[in-house]
Amino acid sequence: MDKVVRKGVKIDLHIHSIYSRNKDKDKVVNNTPENLPVLVQ
Repeated sequence: MDKVVRKGVKIDLHIHSIYSRNKDKDKVVNNTPENLPVLVQ
């Protein structure tokens, strides 16, 4: 059987939460529990 992927690639999938606001400033201004449906979508 042929392989679908011949070589793997490592990736880092993550989000910045409101808890990193001291470091990330405006990047996380809308990262609140109320906006969780946007992330899920």
